[in-house]
Amino acid sequence: MTIQGYAIDFIPSGRLENLSDEQIVEFIFERVEKEHVLILENPLTPSLRLELTAQGLVRFSKTFIGIKMQFINIRTEVGGLFRGKTKDSTLLVIAPGNAQIDHSEHGDVSVKFPVAQSIEA
Repeated sequence: MTIQGYAIDFIPSGRLENLSDEQIVEFIFERVEKEHVLILENPLTPSLRLELTAQGLVRFSKTFIGIKMQFINIRTEVGGLFRGKTKDSTLLVIAPGNAQIDHSEHGDVSVKFPVAQSIEA
């Protein structure tokens, strides 16, 4: 059985650390072209983000409408001996170009996609 549609992939920091920049770009595009939403534990370097944007323009076609990237800042409470401390983290969400990525001040993240509407004859 094959399930089609969007998927969400969480990519831990260690998954990309031994790949070259070209391999990272290809890894991301292979998944996004299959309608996967990627959540990267560690954001990419500015040069890699620029390369993704450039490759998105090059690969643009009727079947691939590009990629969208959005940073998500998260503040978590870390327990301490006498009082809790906060830790700030940044995730990077990468999605197909037709996605709408929203996040609230409370840390909720929402990725929405347009619904194809059929035209009745």
